[in-house]
Amino acid sequence: MGNTVIDGMIILATFTKHFKDEDFQRNRIKFIYNQIMNQTFQQKLDLKCKEHPEESVIFWCKSIDCQENRIFCILCQKLQKHYNHFNEDVDVINKLNQFFITKSQNLQSLLRECKIQYQSTLLSAKQLISGLEYKFCGFEDKINEFDINQVLKALESFILFDDMNDYISGHITGPLKKMQNIFDNLFSQLKLHLINYQISKFQREINKNEYQKTFSLSFSKKEAEAIKKLDELLLIEPYNLEIMYQKGNSLGKLNESKKAYEIYLDIIKINPQHELSYLKLGDLLRDEKLYYQALQYYNKCISINENNSAAFFGKGECLSADNQYNEALLDYDRAIKISSSNQVYLISKGHCLRKLERYEEALNIYEKILNSDSKNAEAYAGKGDCLRLQGKYSDAYQCYQQTLHINPYQKDLFCLIGECLILSDQYYEAIEYYDKVLKINQYDTDSLYYKAICLFNLGQYNEAQQYLVTADQLIPGNQPIKDLLFKCANSQKK
Repeated sequence: MGNTVIDGMIILATFTKHFKDEDFQRNRIKFIYNQIMNQTFQQKLDLKCKEHPEESVIFWCKSIDCQENRIFCILCQKLQKHYNHFNEDVDVINKLNQFFITKSQNLQSLLRECKIQYQSTLLSAKQLISGLEYKFCGFEDKINEFDINQVLKALESFILFDDMNDYISGHITGPLKKMQNIFDNLFSQLKLHLINYQISKFQREINKNEYQKTFSLSFSKKEAEAIKKLDELLLIEPYNLEIMYQKGNSLGKLNESKKAYEIYLDIIKINPQHELSYLKLGDLLRDEKLYYQALQYYNKCISINENNSAAFFGKGECLSADNQYNEALLDYDRAIKISSSNQVYLISKGHCLRKLERYEEALNIYEKILNSDSKNAEAYAGKGDCLRLQGKYSDAYQCYQQTLHINPYQKDLFCLIGECLILSDQYYEAIEYYDKVLKINQYDTDSLYYKAICLFNLGQYNEAQQYLVTADQLIPGNQPIKDLLFKCANSQKK
C-alpha cells in the first residue's frame, strides 16, 4: 500500500508541475486520487466474509430492501442470496470506495444548501422578532406621554396585530414545532449518534480505558476532572450515550442541575427509550419541587421498564410531598415489591403511614428495619415520632436518644425531645435541649417560645418574658407568643 500512495503522490506532483489549465489539472488530479484510493482501499481492506470467514469479500450490495449480508464472498453468491437484485444493485468490491466518496460529496452539497437556507431563514426570523419587539413591546412607561396621533397609530397597530396573532401561531410557531419534531425524528431514525465506524478499534480501546478512569475520579469526588475527561471523549464520540449520561451524573453531583438536565434531554432525543435519563430528569425536577413534571418522567421511565423500583419510589416521594399519601403508598408498595430489602423505600413507606395516622403499621415498618440494621437513625426517629403522636412520651424519648447516639447533631430532634419532656412536666430537662438548639441558632423562634413555656411553668416569669420579647421581635403578631407574654405580665403582678 505504501508504494501505491508514494507513486500516486509523485504522479500528482508531476501533474501539478506540468499542467497549466486549472480545471483540467483539478479534474485530472481528482481522477488519479480516486484511482489511488480505490487501489489503497483494496490493499488495506482485506475483508473477510462474515458468513464464510475463510473467504475474502468480492461483492457489495446497495439495495435498500436487502436483508442479507451486504458485503459478501463468492460462496455467498453461489448460494444466490442476492439473486433477485444482483444485476441492478450488486457491484465489485473495488468500487465501494468510490461509492462512499460520491455519497459523501453529494451529502456535503445538500448540507451546504441546508446551511445557506438555515442562515437565511434565521436572519428573516431575527428581523421579524426584532421588528415586533420594537413596535409592540417595552413602551408601557411611555403611554401617558403619547399625543392623540400616537395613540391612534398604536391602537390601529395593535388591532392589526391581534388579526395577525393567529396567522403567526398557525404559520410560524406551529410549523417550527413540526420542523423541530422532524429534526429530532430524523436524528433518531438515521441513528446519527452511531458513528463508531469512523473510529478505529485502537481508538475505541483508548476511549474505553479513559472512560473507566472517569468512574475512579467520580468515586474520589473529583467530578470537575471527570467532566474534563468526559468532554475530551465527547470530542471523539460526540453522541456516545454512555459518556453523555456519565457527564450528566457528574454535573448533578456538582449541583449543576440545569446543565445535567439539558444533557439528559439530549439523550432522550437521541434515544427515546433511554430509561435512566427519564429517571434522572424526574429526580432533578423533584429536587426543584416540580412534582407534576417529575411524575411525567417517572411514568415514562416505568412505561419502558415496569420493574424500575427507583421510578416508583420517585413517584411516591412526589405524591407524598404533595400530601397525596394514599396514592404515594401504592407506589412505595410497588417499589418495595421490586426491591424488598431497600431500607430507603421502607423508611418512606413508614413516614407515609405515619402521616396517615396508621401508627401501628408504621411502627411495624420501623421495627422491621431496626431488626436488620440496629444503627438506622432514621428508623429510630420515625419510631419516636409515632410513639410521641400516640402520647407515649417516655418511649418516644428513648427512641430519640437512640437516634442522637447514632447521629448527635440533629437540631430538629432536640426540639422533639424538648416537646416530649414538656409534655412529661420535665421542664428543667427540656430547657437543656432548647439551649442546645439556641446555641446552634440563637434566633430559633420555636426554641425561644418553648423555653419560655418551661420558664413560665417553673415560675420564672421575668426570664420567660425576655425570651418571648425576642421571639415577638422576630415574628411580630404571633398570637401564642402574645398570649404567653400577657400571662407573664399578669403573673408578675400577682
